[in-house]
Amino acid sequence: MRRLSLIRHAKSDWSNAARGDRDRSLNDRGRRDAPEMGRRLKRRGLSFELTLASDACRAQETIELIRAELKEDAGRLQVEPALYLASAEDVLAMITGQDDRITDLAVVGHNPGMTSLALALGAEIENIPTCGIVTFAYENLGSWSELGQVKPVVIEVDLPKLPLKD
Repeated sequence: MRRLSLIRHAKSDWSNAARGDRDRSLNDRGRRDAPEMGRRLKRRGLSFELTLASDACRAQETIELIRAELKEDAGRLQVEPALYLASAEDVLAMITGQDDRITDLAVVGHNPGMTSLALALGAEIENIPTCGIVTFAYENLGSWSELGQVKPVVIEVDLPKLPLKD
């Protein structure tokens, strides 16, 4: 079984117009939502062997708050500058190039690329909102290089505004 979780960064702060887009940090809602989503992942028994994350400040803060809740289940973090505003095709290329020994992978990035990739992989979601997580589980995905060619057996969508499902 392989699992891929696509995570959109949490809500960012737009109050400082002088700050560049890549340097925007999280706002209060973002700092509240990210740990909650980490707790939800923990309750659902999800863990990550590897997380690829954009180098944007808001993505880094998001994953650090999530990882703090996952603790020992957080796995390794790899900062990928190329994920900053990456297209779905670029994110997919990064995933398909991963080591096949990794079975639980997360990617923290930005829209529209994250939503476009989720749609291409079979999720029925119009938009991944900030701090939304879409997880795909695959039984017959022998290699990450096959991603997009094999249908997931489960697609779970978890959004901060939705109640946690049992």
